[in-house]
Amino acid sequence: MELFEILNPSGREEKMSQYIKSFAEGHGYSCRCDVFGNLICEKGENIKIAVECGIDNISIMKTAETEKGMLKIAVPNSALVKSLVGKKIKFLNGVIGIVRCDKKEDITDFDLNVDIGANTKEKAEKTVPTGEFATVECEMFENGGFLFGNEISAYAPIMVLLGVMKNAENTAFLFSAQKKFMSRGLNALFENYEAETVISVNALAEKNGISCGKGAVIIIKEKNAVPTVDVRKELINSAETVQIGATDEALGLDAPLIYGKGALCGGVCIPVRRKGESFESIAKSDINSAVEIIGNYLKRGI
Repeated sequence: MELFEILNPSGREEKMSQYIKSFAEGHGYSCRCDVFGNLICEKGENIKIAVECGIDNISIMKTAETEKGMLKIAVPNSALVKSLVGKKIKFLNGVIGIVRCDKKEDITDFDLNVDIGANTKEKAEKTVPTGEFATVECEMFENGGFLFGNEISAYAPIMVLLGVMKNAENTAFLFSAQKKFMSRGLNALFENYEAETVISVNALAEKNGISCGKGAVIIIKEKNAVPTVDVRKELINSAETVQIGATDEALGLDAPLIYGKGALCGGVCIPVRRKGESFESIAKSDINSAVEIIGNYLKRGI
């Protein structure tokens, strides 16, 4: 529950990073952060394999107020704007608001307003200062074998890495900042960090035969990259329950190749029901499946 209560907007991931760092150090890892806020956790010597995921959620910045007391906001990633409508967001100073929009199509962040219960421009200005950051509040709850929450897809990969870290040796775990902001932190990370193999963990929308509750997904192709064939085969052989899928989403599997000095790459994803809508859902069994796949892969020392 603690994990889902942490606010982690892109560029302001310090609290999430500190939570993960405390967990990692408690399991014998040495940790360090770079200037972008990427967190690197290592255990062992002669480390050749790294497991990576993002630690950020949608970044929302207050830019102005309206005469009626609504807040105007900016969202760096335009692809995420429409998913905000109707959701509850929380600013880092603790103020809560609901994102409103009168338009139905072609929505940009200029069309969004945040209702914080103010009725004048002056009150809104005092309540939330210009430049304050916010993100979607998860409000996670469990029902049966599923976890529900707004933008819970941002937390699922972190859950996987924390699960794998408990029993891993001679492995690096890379938690990249600003991944939802054009993968800025991820690109910077691999310009300065070398590994022979990188397993990237992401969330994937339920579609094209991919379903929640049938196991984690091994990626055979993403929008910008094809994972290394041998890595993909070994990941598939690392669990009994697994799905094979392709996606038109950019998962960042090409980052170690483009920005680094070359690395074998693989992708493991958690299926998400109604990704981008209110109260996404994920199956706990899929989280366990991903932990099993990566854990077994690491144990075999591939």
